[in-house]
Amino acid sequence: MLDVNLFKECKSKREEGTNKYGPVCGGFAIPRLSYFVMSVPLFVYIWAFLKYTVNMPYWDDYDSVLGWLLQFLYDSNLHQKLILLFRQHNEHRIVFGRIIELADVYLFGKVDFIYLDFIGLLGLFCLLSVMLYIAKMKELKTYELIPIPFLMLTLSQSTQISFAMASMQQYWQLLLSVLSLAFLISFRGYVSFVTACVLAIIASFTGAGGLIVFPVGLIYLALSKKLRLSFLWSMVAAVISYIYFIYLHYEPTLIGKASHAYAYSHPIKYVEYAVSFVGNAGHNLSQAFYFGCVLIAMAMSLFVISLRKNDKILTYISVFVLATAAAAGLSRVSMGIGEALSGRYTIYSLLILSTLYIALISSVGQQPIRRLLASSGIVVSVALYASWVTPGLNMLNQQYGEMENVLCYPSQSSAMEELGNAMKHKLFTPIAQVYRNLPASVRVSDSNLY
Repeated sequence: MLDVNLFKECKSKREEGTNKYGPVCGGFAIPRLSYFVMSVPLFVYIWAFLKYTVNMPYWDDYDSVLGWLLQFLYDSNLHQKLILLFRQHNEHRIVFGRIIELADVYLFGKVDFIYLDFIGLLGLFCLLSVMLYIAKMKELKTYELIPIPFLMLTLSQSTQISFAMASMQQYWQLLLSVLSLAFLISFRGYVSFVTACVLAIIASFTGAGGLIVFPVGLIYLALSKKLRLSFLWSMVAAVISYIYFIYLHYEPTLIGKASHAYAYSHPIKYVEYAVSFVGNAGHNLSQAFYFGCVLIAMAMSLFVISLRKNDKILTYISVFVLATAAAAGLSRVSMGIGEALSGRYTIYSLLILSTLYIALISSVGQQPIRRLLASSGIVVSVALYASWVTPGLNMLNQQYGEMENVLCYPSQSSAMEELGNAMKHKLFTPIAQVYRNLPASVRVSDSNLY
């Protein structure tokens, strides 16, 4: 016969059902199921990386990686090397990426783009880890964390998987900026302030967007009435700006000049670009614009509410994304509103989505409402993720096919010149299929096939 007391004890444990990690169902803890579900987008992204990365340059990689390395390694003296390290690429100074490129050569004896792509991927995973850590510090339960990886690893950014220069720049620039704001806002003495300054400086020399962390940080310090820190932060910002724009001689790009003029003469188009940039996770311009409007309204509400609170990290991450959208419009709007939906920028939309979700759920104390918000967040994030699986894989398949057969660069002659020089110096050899398609004058010898 069944032991009635044992049944009552089991029922009692089920009804208790909420340990510090969340409810327990049928002997299977919710955290275990939550971790399993959260791992799905992670493993899908790793699978996509392993399947679709190609050891070939893609677009800017031809000049920012191959062309730059050839000049740095074989056509410059020590003084020129230092200048080349900080040399402008478009509106950016990509010192961080260039150091990684040099490490790539010294480690493997030649350029390995898969290694560079992996460094970019690592930046994305580190950014995801930081957001999960912030969420845990805001006391989100394990099942409440599920939407974050589904949002951060959405395949709307799939073209970054095999685009070394862009992935290293965007992901690490954003990661360093978020960390800088985190150390600045969670002030624990001058060690954390100095750390924030160092991270902001590295972010600025990873990509131009990293410079935005200085005005955003200053807004926080000024509104928090931390006058001494505001002065010190402003001094660091002034020195870095002087080095970036004056000492190293900043040359405005043609696209940047055209975009400034266009934004001045077409302010509505400029606003539309910036809003669509924030809503980049949408599938088309219409969706992105309305999605961006909602996210901006939520971010502004969060900013107003946070003025009464002490913990402001989520607010200022949102402010950073909005400021980046405004700056991107000033430097890119002349290329058309559609440029705001580029895969290079989608991480900003995904980041502000994750930030607002964490802020919303952590602001609620009543458990029934929190469970409703978490359930809604899971449904929305999984739906958004699923909606991008097929388009994302289609983009990856197209990019993979192109990179395996042709030179993905606007000027084929320039791409062949870079490849020819790289092969002569044994710095890089393209994959066999691409090598066979090169003119005989470019190929060095058929022994280079692999």
